[in-house]
Amino acid sequence: MSESNLPTDAQPVDPRQPAGDKRSPRKRSESIMSLDNPIPSQALPLLWDEAAYTLPVSLQDQDLLVTIERVWPVHHSNFAVNTLVEYLWQGQVEHTHTIPGPYDPDVVFPLTQALPAHLLSTGGIRRLNYRVSSAFVPLTESFPTFINVDKTAPNFNNPGLPLEFEDEVLVEVTDDYLVSNGGVPAIVPRWLDMRTEDVVRYYWGEFPDINLVGVVVIERSHVEGAPIEFTFPEAFVRTSGPGQRFASYTLTDRAGRVGPFSEP
Repeated sequence: MSESNLPTDAQPVDPRQPAGDKRSPRKRSESIMSLDNPIPSQALPLLWDEAAYTLPVSLQDQDLLVTIERVWPVHHSNFAVNTLVEYLWQGQVEHTHTIPGPYDPDVVFPLTQALPAHLLSTGGIRRLNYRVSSAFVPLTESFPTFINVDKTAPNFNNPGLPLEFEDEVLVEVTDDYLVSNGGVPAIVPRWLDMRTEDVVRYYWGEFPDINLVGVVVIERSHVEGAPIEFTFPEAFVRTSGPGQRFASYTLTDRAGRVGPFSEP
């Protein structure tokens, strides 16, 4: 998986917030009580309709890399004392790291640690944060980050409903129809858990679910109600020959979970 392109000031959103209710980034306070949220280094960047960072399927059997991008405001790094950093997953300490003092914050940070892969074995929205303590720093917890360990394909891993065509297409695709429409237009029925950057892959052929014809990536306009349209190109339809043909599609989410083929 390629390195994350998360913005360095990305802020988590509580999943209890409506997806569109993105609050302003928290301002850093000159107090030990204000610890930046941890960043899942290899997660996908947050989109407008997401409340948690999405972790790609390809990384869900590996250790989770977590980065604390900058030192806390009050750190006493010039003293010869250890600073304990504890990483919490769902409120439980799952990893610890000790920073021996004295230390140079510009050398130690960004601080990246690997949390054990077994944490990703259970799907769902998970809460990640950390806490810091030392002889001079009282035990203090960071702001949380929410991570989506996606184990379910779009449409709750169910086959999508059949593609919707004009009535005459279901009887016969005529030459005039192909010419006037530039092919065979189809609409995908909406699914309940649609998200931006879901991918629809379209198939057409003598046998179902074999020949990939095209792809549509879900955009914000689709999520907000625009129809999900695709036209099977005229040239492809003609090349596929006469007789009964099957049309279907699959749904894939941002994490890479692929659902079953739709009803043809």
